[in-house]
Amino acid sequence: MRGMKIRVLALIASLFLLAAGNIFAGEARKLRVVASFSVPADWIRQVAGEKAEVLSLVPANADNHAYTPSPSDMRKIREADYVFALSPHFEVWFEALSRNERTQKPHKFIFLGDTLIRDGDACSCGHHHHGHAHADTEADPHFWTDPRLVAEHCIPLIEKALKTDGTAFRKQLADFEAEARKMLADIPPERRQIVTYHNNMTHFAKRFGFSVAGSVLASFSTEAADPSAKSLAKLSKKIREERIPIFSDNTVASRLPASLAKDAGMPPPKVLRVDALDVPGSPADTYIGMLRENLRAIAEACKQP
Repeated sequence: MRGMKIRVLALIASLFLLAAGNIFAGEARKLRVVASFSVPADWIRQVAGEKAEVLSLVPANADNHAYTPSPSDMRKIREADYVFALSPHFEVWFEALSRNERTQKPHKFIFLGDTLIRDGDACSCGHHHHGHAHADTEADPHFWTDPRLVAEHCIPLIEKALKTDGTAFRKQLADFEAEARKMLADIPPERRQIVTYHNNMTHFAKRFGFSVAGSVLASFSTEAADPSAKSLAKLSKKIREERIPIFSDNTVASRLPASLAKDAGMPPPKVLRVDALDVPGSPADTYIGMLRENLRAIAEACKQP
């Protein structure tokens, strides 16, 4: 009789464990995803939702052009289920950092902007990959300043890799584009010029009917050599004569934009966020938030007399 009770208790315990196992089996582990820097990290968060835990190697408000990886970054890449970057020709530090893991597990690496950057823009080594891009964007790989390019080229790659649906995020980007056109509608053509710290807004300009009159560094990277006094004087003259607003970068602490604005008799430069999102809790801590803050800065500056 005692043996029967033991067998019954054992059977009940087994059934309980089996049921518990089925319950926990239904709670799938979140995908571990690593992104090269904060901008693509937010795209992935928006598309994947609760399905993935996303980590950005380069933190918010940090310059991905000048980033130096740490040993812990190698471990994060090794432990990730998927790793996203834009292109080996953009995040040059990522190439060496991920080389061994990419050789062993190439399936887990997704480059979201490689085609856009290789087919139309200057890579970091200074060579041009001529493709379908227009001349005014050849030296600027910051394609994400145009939200339509992100919707058309990047979201599908994230959806395919993570087997998720980015329809909601795609609609948010379309809604933002409509919002942007409405906000910029009353800026006359002669006021649709900007000067940036480095060459990172030509895709925005092309999409929304602006032109980039120049950049302080005359380069798509913040690692460029200091500009010459002659080039700065020429740029200052153009800013003064045509009343062109100048902008600074959130990732670079440079006095040059403020100095140029002062010399040209223009208001202090507003900040643009392109290479990194702002710190968590700020208005520009998401991709759409960043676009909206840039839009406001540009609209306000171009509407000033």
